[in-house]
Amino acid sequence: MAPSAQPTSEQQLRTLDAYLQEWAATHAQSLAAGASLASLHTQREKILELTPNDHQLLFALHEQIEDTLRRLRRHAQAYVRLADQLRSLTAQHNADSGDSVDSLAQVAGITAEYVEKV
Repeated sequence: MAPSAQPTSEQQLRTLDAYLQEWAATHAQSLAAGASLASLHTQREKILELTPNDHQLLFALHEQIEDTLRRLRRHAQAYVRLADQLRSLTAQHNADSGDSVDSLAQVAGITAEYVEKV
């Protein structure tokens, strides 16, 4: 009997674990970037209040804010990619086993919709 080309349940679980670890890492990075963005905004407000004509400092701060926003956009794209991977893994698992893991697909779909709005 030839070995199946389909991944085993154990392989699927390892793949799922890798996706979840990447999701958690992306989430941690997103939280840190969000906190950084809040801090930058607070700094900007203080600068505008104390030294509103310091254009060089305001420009540098603006660049940091833009860089942080770019990082957050990359994180959002990572969430969408991971949601697609989870959806694909769920569909593959459902096709292989006949089991229904629709809740994973729903979570992935809801997350993708949320990220698209951000």
